[in-house]
Amino acid sequence: MHQRKRTISPAEFVKDFFAGLTDAELIEKYRLTPSQLRHVFRAILDMRLISPMDFESWQIFHNLSVPLRIRLYPRTTLTVPPPIYEASTPSNRGVILNFSEYGIGVKGLHATLDSLMNLAIPTNSAPRARPITIQARCKWIAAKTGNQGPASGFYVVVVNETSWAAVRRALEGLGAEADTLGLYRFRQSSSPSDSSL
Repeated sequence: MHQRKRTISPAEFVKDFFAGLTDAELIEKYRLTPSQLRHVFRAILDMRLISPMDFESWQIFHNLSVPLRIRLYPRTTLTVPPPIYEASTPSNRGVILNFSEYGIGVKGLHATLDSLMNLAIPTNSAPRARPITIQARCKWIAAKTGNQGPASGFYVVVVNETSWAAVRRALEGLGAEADTLGLYRFRQSSSPSDSSL
């Protein structure tokens, strides 16, 4: 027997979204599976009926019972990850695995979920060179992987003395420079599949 395809009103779904329904409530109301809910959100985002920031805030606020794992922004993975450290505690350091239009994926840096941190990215191997400094909020933390501690994702809030676009260009350059000059040789284990922004 052929099952009839269900139709969902985008306007009604968006109204429920802004009314604060949780993922479980949306699944129940619209009789969806988690996979179907992910598909509906992807379509609503593609139609620009909600913004990526609305969606991110909703996910964080509701502490989802089912992770939706929708990538909102494309990421750039660095072949040789440059180092990053907490500006006030340089011993708390890690490496940048990837970056997107709004954030960075980091491995090894210890952070608390939703904490705002001042982070520093060394610009080259010269000891007196000033690092790039950013303020970033920790949006997720994955379990400890390998010998470099947890993987985490940060939303960049403030970039001091430059723009985030300039930092992204610098990160690509740092990765290439490190690869060419043999800098930043941190021992890497395999990166987790969700270590991204």
